[in-house]
Amino acid sequence: NVDVQVVIDALVADGQSELDAQVAAGSLTQAEADARAADLVQHATDQANGTFSGRGGHDGRGGPDGAHEPDADDVAPTASPSTGS
Repeated sequence: NVDVQVVIDALVADGQSELDAQVAAGSLTQAEADARAADLVQHATDQANGTFSGRGGHDGRGGPDGAHEPDADDVAPTASPSTGS
């Protein structure tokens, strides 16, 4: 088992990387990124605890105003249950 705080930290780091990339690409201002970053820890905590609603951006992967919220697929692949043979 992985400690939930490790998952939260990874989700926050991924979300911050996404925001940094959007600022570098010019699709967000630093002020917009800073405003979205303020919610990263809560969103990551909610997601890690299974309470994140996942509503947001137009592509179904986003958070407020379409910012990509990191998800479990962004952190690390997980083993899927065996289908049995």
